[in-house]
Amino acid sequence: ASLLYRAHELVIGRKPSNDELNALNKKVADGTDPVAVIATLFESSEFQKRNLSTDDQIKLVYQVLLNRDPDAEGLKYYKDLMNEGYSILYPYQIIASSKECRDFFNLYSVDAGTYVDTDKVDVNLKTIKPFVERLYSGFMGREYDIPGLRFWINQLASQTDSGQDVAAQFYNSAEFQGLNLSDEEFV
Repeated sequence: ASLLYRAHELVIGRKPSNDELNALNKKVADGTDPVAVIATLFESSEFQKRNLSTDDQIKLVYQVLLNRDPDAEGLKYYKDLMNEGYSILYPYQIIASSKECRDFFNLYSVDAGTYVDTDKVDVNLKTIKPFVERLYSGFMGREYDIPGLRFWINQLASQTDSGQDVAAQFYNSAEFQGLNLSDEEFV
């Protein structure tokens, strides 16, 4: 089986149709690097619907790009990154740029090329996350949850909402209002 066929089968969890495989091959033929084409499978709604655990997502990236399971240190490192709020595309980018990945692709006589993670949250996580963390701790008195963190960073990074808008939404949320804090407790 071709590298793209194998990747589709692993990531999506089923064999690709001829049309799907032809579309992947056309992207490569049109000049898109193979690792970038494969990344689109991880971005797909069909992959998202698989609802894999963080561990299983990382293991899948290793299988697709390196043809092996991760070692304990690698699994922990990438799991820690995802627990900070990064998507699977951030570890994917790192692994896709490795010599080991290039060597595996060379077994198929394919130049892996490069992939750059453009996920708005991944790109802006380090700069926006501290603000969102303060909103969670200040208003909710708790740590963020990953889906919530990614949602608010995306809102801010895409300029859908300003920082002031997001703070107001935290203040007006049912969760915060349900805390029934007195003025003294809030301040």
